Formats: sequence, structure tokens, C-alpha cells
Amino acid sequence: MLCMFTIVENEDEKIKLEELYEAYRQEMHRQAYAILKDEDDAEDAVQDAFFRIWSNLDKLQNMKQGGIKWYVICAARYAAIDIYRDKKKRLQKEETYDENFPYEYSKEENTEDDSLYGKISSFPDRERDVLMLKYVYGFQYKEISKMLHISVEAVKKALTRARSRLKKLCREEGLYND
Repeated sequence: MLCMFTIVENEDEKIKLEELYEAYRQEMHRQAYAILKDEDDAEDAVQDAFFRIWSNLDKLQNMKQGGIKWYVICAARYAAIDIYRDKKKRLQKEETYDENFPYEYSKEENTEDDSLYGKISSFPDRERDVLMLKYVYGFQYKEISKMLHISVEAVKKALTRARSRLKKLCREEGLYND
């Protein structure tokens, strides 16, 4: 991680990244480790996530603290998933792929939260993340695509699914009628 701080030339950016690192490193590592089940790979995922965060640092300035936490945790999760996919591809090429390769992570589901936000947090990760990035934080499709390392079409599909789930939720809650 130290190498990243040495390449950041802007002192304000360096300070902000160091603050984020100190505040969220452990939670980011925990999320990455839950997916990868390997300490070194989890550290790599945290570092990759900070490169992603650095490239979008200007957008984080307008977010509230909860949004920043959510964003950095998602960055770690998606970096870990990218590492997992790369590792899986390498293993398949070597024909030593183990079908039991771990791909689990613990969602911190708050089953007591009956609010709409609490229910949205139970959406599949990609759908929830795309929905939040688009409608809460106002990112464009292309920006979301870049942040999550998925195609613009995948962003649109995930958003369509998330809106359908949200519409269904609102109907169930009596908040929406056709």
C-alpha cells in the first residue's frame, strides 16, 4: 500500500487517501478476505480498490460519510471479485480448477431493518450497488461501468432488475399502485 501513496503527487489527495485507508482498511480487508479466503489476495484487492478510489476521489467529496463507507467497501468487494475471476481463469487454464473454490462472503444483513433502505440492502450486490450509484449518487452509466468493471449493458440490465425489485417492494408496502 505504501507504493500507492508514493505515486500520489497531490498532497490533498494523499491525505484524503490516507484518511480513507485508516478508516476503512480493516472492513475492506474483511470483505475481500471473505470472497478470496487468502490474506495476500485480500491485501491485493484492498490495494486495487484504493487505485479505483483514487481515480474517483473528486466524486467522493460530495458524498456523506455513510456513502463514502459504502463506496469504499464496494470498491474492495469488486476488486476481490475481479481477483477471484482472474484466479479462476488461471486455474481453469491449468486444468486444476477446484469446483469448491470459495466464493462466499458474509453480507451484513440487518433483518430488523424494515425501512425501504433496509430492504434495498437485501438486493443482490450488483443490483443494489448500481441502483445506489445511479439514483443516490448520480453517476452515469459509463461511470458506473468503469467503477464496477462491468459493461454498460450489464449496468443497464442490473438497473432494470433493481428497479423491478424496487417496484415490487413498493407495491408490497402500498407505496406504489399501477
